[in-house]
Amino acid sequence: MRPVYHILASASVAAVVYGLSGSGVASGASLATGVLIDADHLVDYFKARGLHFDWQDFMGVDYFTKNGQIIVPLHSIELLLIVGLLAPLLGWVTALGMAASFFLHLLMDMWAYPFHPLTYSFIFRWLHRFDRVVLVREER
Repeated sequence: MRPVYHILASASVAAVVYGLSGSGVASGASLATGVLIDADHLVDYFKARGLHFDWQDFMGVDYFTKNGQIIVPLHSIELLLIVGLLAPLLGWVTALGMAASFFLHLLMDMWAYPFHPLTYSFIFRWLHRFDRVVLVREER
C-alpha cells in the first residue's frame, strides 16, 4: 500500500486524538506509530537486496518474492499488548492513539494484501519460518 494512505489514515487518527485530548504528544505519537511501522520493510528489503537501496524498488514488493520470506517484525498484532503494558508510562490517551493508528495500519494492509489471516501475528510467521508460500494466499 502506498505510504500516502497510511499517512492520511494516521493523520486522521491523530486529528481525532488531538481534538479529544488537546495533546500534541499523543497526537504526534499516533501519527508516528501509524506511519513508521512500515520502516520494518527495510528488514526484508535489505535481506533480499543487500546494502543496495533504490526507492522505486523499495516501493514495490518484489523483495518479498526474492526472499521467499515475509519478516516485517513490526507488522505484528502482538505489539498491541506491549503498547497496553506501556500505557501507564505513556499515558492512556497516548497509548490509545498509538494503538488505534497501529491497528488501523494493520487493517488497511489486511484489506490490501492477499495474506493468510494470521500473517499479522509475529508468532504465526515465526512458527512458519516466515515462509512466503504459507503466508500469502495466491489467487488461483
